Amino acid sequence: MQVKPERSNWETSTGDMFGYLVYDLTAETYLVNPTRIPSTSSSKVAYYPQWNTDPIVMDPAHDVRVCFFPVDNVANFPTFKVDRVSLSQVPADESAAKTIYAYPYKLSPLNQDGLNDSTTVAYTLPAAQTVTVSVYSYVDQATVRTLTSSAQQSGPQSIVWDGKDDNGQFVANGLYMVKVIAGTTDLLRTNVEVIQGVSITVPISSVHEDIPKGIFYEAGEIPYRVSDAQTYLEATFSDISNMGADTVFLANWHAKPANIYQETLLQAEANGLKIVGLPDSYSLFNETLYNDENAMYAQINAMINPVRTSNALYGYYLYDEPANDLRLADNLKDMKRILETIDPSRPVLMTYVGLDRVPLHYEVERPQVLSIDPYGVGEGSEIGDQAYL
Repeated sequence: MQVKPERSNWETSTGDMFGYLVYDLTAETYLVNPTRIPSTSSSKVAYYPQWNTDPIVMDPAHDVRVCFFPVDNVANFPTFKVDRVSLSQVPADESAAKTIYAYPYKLSPLNQDGLNDSTTVAYTLPAAQTVTVSVYSYVDQATVRTLTSSAQQSGPQSIVWDGKDDNGQFVANGLYMVKVIAGTTDLLRTNVEVIQGVSITVPISSVHEDIPKGIFYEAGEIPYRVSDAQTYLEATFSDISNMGADTVFLANWHAKPANIYQETLLQAEANGLKIVGLPDSYSLFNETLYNDENAMYAQINAMINPVRTSNALYGYYLYDEPANDLRLADNLKDMKRILETIDPSRPVLMTYVGLDRVPLHYEVERPQVLSIDPYGVGEGSEIGDQAYL
């Protein structure tokens, strides 16, 4: 059955880009009503915005479709391309309404390799009270570790579990439950899992002796069809080579068909250029992978396997201009170490947007190559104003 909403639902002003909806084909009802995206919500220049819907409840037995429709604005937005639609499942006991969660909810403490060796349990108390926070075996509900038993104020609280029991020994792999208890009443609870984890090697310096003369390039401009990409890259990489550069740092080299990544490397090699990039790196940034190092390892391994044999690949460009976010920095550290384990022959690079980002990220990630993109002029400042440098 093809979804065809009433045309009246599609009517729009000339200020919209496109519309979307989510439709339950079985029940013949909208889960997300036809929604138009106004052009003011995104820049018209090359940019990659994301839109999130409110949480919806889907019956797993039903056929559900996500649909997109054009709007009457062809003069300004003649076409649009949807790179990815992601549906994230929220388990009933981990809903947004909960006031307790563990991050990561999968930890691997035994190897002490710096990846998910401990978990932080964050919770919110509605009132000041004396609580006990303990870890229990999920199978037999036996107490494994008492993390604290103390009077606490109302509001947000947090405590770290290092994966050890009350005797200071690492617990066995398996499922555990963290409970916040007041007297004999369970106030809050959440599950954590202790896993084997991946084996991470000690980072080695893979930076080449030669210093590349490179330029940063917006890889989002590369066309999606191979024939178009070939023509585009032939001309672009020829120009870059003629400028005297030998390396191209590909920012936003993601959401492309697999053959586009191969074509990019082939054209780079044909023009005597090296590439620094990581295909579809944005797919690494989601909560499931943040919490599961085995899944992260598998995702990265699958991502780089098709390109790692290319002679044109100099290194991996992991992230472009990360914000001052400690959790993001920790995730980038984990991704970087996994990349260095899978392919120790190539450096892993990140570009920091300004000097203010360096202290936090460098301390956590310790990149082999420090790349800074300092914008000398703040938005609205006069040209030559170096206050933001």
